[in-house]
Amino acid sequence: PSCAISVADASGKSITLKTAASGRALFFPRASGLSGNRFTASSSCLSANDSAQISFDASEADGAQVLKFKGERALLATPTIDVVFVLDTTGSMSEEIQGVKDSIQAVVQKLDKRATVRIGLVEYKDKGDSIVTKTYPFTTDLAAFEKTIAGISASGGGDVPENVNAGLDVALKQMKWSDASSAHMAFLIADAPPHLDYQDVPSYSVSAKKAAAQGVKIFTVSASGMNDLGQAVFRQVAQLTGGDEHVRLARWRRLAIGR
Repeated sequence: PSCAISVADASGKSITLKTAASGRALFFPRASGLSGNRFTASSSCLSANDSAQISFDASEADGAQVLKFKGERALLATPTIDVVFVLDTTGSMSEEIQGVKDSIQAVVQKLDKRATVRIGLVEYKDKGDSIVTKTYPFTTDLAAFEKTIAGISASGGGDVPENVNAGLDVALKQMKWSDASSAHMAFLIADAPPHLDYQDVPSYSVSAKKAAAQGVKIFTVSASGMNDLGQAVFRQVAQLTGGDEHVRLARWRRLAIGR
């Protein structure tokens, strides 16, 4: 977990990826800006004297390339897991906001016997709203965290796209992710696509690649009402970081029953 790997192309251009809890990192050569098909991956995350390196051809079938160290990494008996919710809190998201509040207790209860959970949240809206982003720092005090986020409510918005890009950017740059944690997970929950016309904040694709470099898996949840563009964006973010994509249809089902 959290092992930094340098991957370089034949020209010497390189990127850094960080492994997730599984010990794996996903490598997308073209999305990473590397060229050709021959690459070298190397790491010395155990120690400077215990490095591993492999060369491989990416034109071959997809598969795992294995870096082997001489020694074994000592893992903590009780690992720490970082969990951040990146939540659209504009006017149409009241049901999802309540759902996140209700889910936090269940998430931690499911993990707390096997790991120490550090939980945090980033809410985002759009330009012109009362806030664009607001962070709720990591904590292991669940009861205090629940009180802290109790006042979050749905408001603002206006046009269909929201400032998804700002939410992701802040989650990666301002939340204090721990290098000592064994797993880093973010849950992006929204019902609207990002503003693709904003130039003052990195795009979602830049943030997704940054997340991969930090070993942060982003799990995306498209709430009901999300359009095709938003679903495509959320799918890409999940794929680039090794997370999963989910589409929530509950409201649509209720509307169908109502008819």
